[in-house]
Amino acid sequence: MGIFTTSDLELVEATAASRGSKKVETVINGQQNPVTITVRNKAQNDIHLVSVGGSFHDPARNWKLLRNTTSQYYKNTRIPAASNISFPYSFHSEFPPTNLGLTIFVDLTASDKTPFRSIALNQTVLVHEPPSYVFSDPGLLFLYALLAAMMSFAVWSSWHVLGPKIFGRAGGGKGKGKGAKKGKGGSEKKVKVVVPAKLTGNYPESVKPYDEEWIPAQLLKQRVPRSEVLKGASIVEDPSAPSGGDEGGAQRKSSALRT
Repeated sequence: MGIFTTSDLELVEATAASRGSKKVETVINGQQNPVTITVRNKAQNDIHLVSVGGSFHDPARNWKLLRNTTSQYYKNTRIPAASNISFPYSFHSEFPPTNLGLTIFVDLTASDKTPFRSIALNQTVLVHEPPSYVFSDPGLLFLYALLAAMMSFAVWSSWHVLGPKIFGRAGGGKGKGKGAKKGKGGSEKKVKVVVPAKLTGNYPESVKPYDEEWIPAQLLKQRVPRSEVLKGASIVEDPSAPSGGDEGGAQRKSSALRT
């Protein structure tokens, strides 16, 4: 092994690229951002990989250091002369969405144990929030399911409490007579029975006679029994009709004449 000189340091090159060998331009908050580090040793002597690290900087304040990223150690991995090596590295970010400076560096040692650093990335990147997908977040799914269950229970309870008051109880009209209906105050009142107009008599003012001439003949044949028609109406006797007692007396008088 020869002596690792300063000119040999210039022959060591490190680069960082995102997936697909693309340039690192964006950083996503709240998750690991993977990159691929490649170290090319163009010198005539072997070198050793010690660690990889990085840092965030504020480009608006002369590249002021904001925070270091987590370092990853490789225990002096040997990189032979005139060869290269690639390995993964990832870092985490928790910054407000903005443009920040990102530096990624590789710490190496020469063949004579001299430490030196090679810069793999030193540029401005865009920090942004990850895209939100409802179905990819179990916490949001559980929250939405809980809210839906609570709303369903509230609607179900409101319907069972207020529904009968607004629309009436189901089957509430069953078992009631056809001649009864609700009044304005909710109380039941009987429907007045209307008698034919040809029946004369002293009827109450609330009973209005009707004329049978406009009713079809087939309907008149199927008349309701008198007991049901007069149900709920006052029965008023016709003073011009002969009573049962007078009729019986006339029959007895005629039988006496024949004898």
